[in-house]
Amino acid sequence: MDLSKLTENERIIAEHAVLTYQAVSEAVRKAPQGQGMAAIEEVVQEKGFQTLRRMIEVSAS
Repeated sequence: MDLSKLTENERIIAEHAVLTYQAVSEAVRKAPQGQGMAAIEEVVQEKGFQTLRRMIEVSAS
């Protein structure tokens, strides 16, 4: 994928995806032993939903 060829809306969505990935990675690092999956699921429910919502908003505009 050539990121330089993304439209403005595609860049916004890509940015949200990266931010979600970073939040998941941080949650894994900070999770207590044996709680990694629960931490990931919590972040995905929150950040993943925000990313999907943003995709819908951008697509509808």
